[in-house]
Amino acid sequence: MDSVAVMVASLIFNQLYPVTLDFFPGFSFLVAAGLSVVAAAIMLWLHFDLKGLVLGDSTITKNVKGDTNDISKEDNQVETVTTHI
Repeated sequence: MDSVAVMVASLIFNQLYPVTLDFFPGFSFLVAAGLSVVAAAIMLWLHFDLKGLVLGDSTITKNVKGDTNDISKEDNQVETVTTHI
């Protein structure tokens, strides 16, 4: 996928830059920045969505023994998630 993205980006931006050079030389860079923002937004959405799924799943929790016996379910889940990362 990485190789395909490089080839498609080369085709698009090699044609876009000369066309926009007369009226706005930095337009292709703004397009690249916009695509990066879209990709970052998708990755953030996936991060928080999957984080919610993992923390909401009770099948991955384990018993954690600490200094006190007052450990909540969320603490168990966070401990389990951080050990799997």
